Amino acid sequence: MSTGQDRTLNKLQYSLLGDPALALNLPTFDVVIDSINGLPVEGNKDIVLKAGSVAHVKGRVTRQKETFAGFNGQMTATVRDTRELVTCKKQDETSNTAFQYYDRQKVLFNGSDSVRNGEFQFTFAVPYDINYASGNGLINVYAVSDDHTQLAHGAEDRFFIYGSETVRNDSIGPSIYCYLNTPSFVDGGMSTPRLIRSQRHGQG
Repeated sequence: MSTGQDRTLNKLQYSLLGDPALALNLPTFDVVIDSINGLPVEGNKDIVLKAGSVAHVKGRVTRQKETFAGFNGQMTATVRDTRELVTCKKQDETSNTAFQYYDRQKVLFNGSDSVRNGEFQFTFAVPYDINYASGNGLINVYAVSDDHTQLAHGAEDRFFIYGSETVRNDSIGPSIYCYLNTPSFVDGGMSTPRLIRSQRHGQG
């Protein structure tokens, strides 16, 4: 392609899609969710997450379907609610109906944890503002090694989200701690205006 002489759409495609000689940096390893709340995901149709409950998820990074014990790094998990019907604004004057599609609009949890010897686990509290419609949830996991040279990803939807957990009446509020600059700050010490706050509650 000669610079300044190509009047076709070719150079526009080159700008949009990038250099075709460069390979995309796609994950080369897989992430598998093994169990949710101690129940194996494989072949199990009875895993239900309810609003107000606490979910404990275990998984691993695999290479050729075997646990990749040499993978150490960080993973990020996103848990999404059941699918719901989304109706778009009717902006197409040629159509009598608005366009509709299904999407998972509610994110129930998004957090990170460490991966050690190819294995990981994380715990989260299921919020009360779920869809309350029986359906499959979705867990997406993305992991990167400590040296940022290895990537892994995976998803799991073989579990349900609906209903509410019977939670005991909790009269104890959360514990909230505030510090200036550092948790080791002592009264009367020198400090920057940086505020640090931590909180903890038994119900998550």
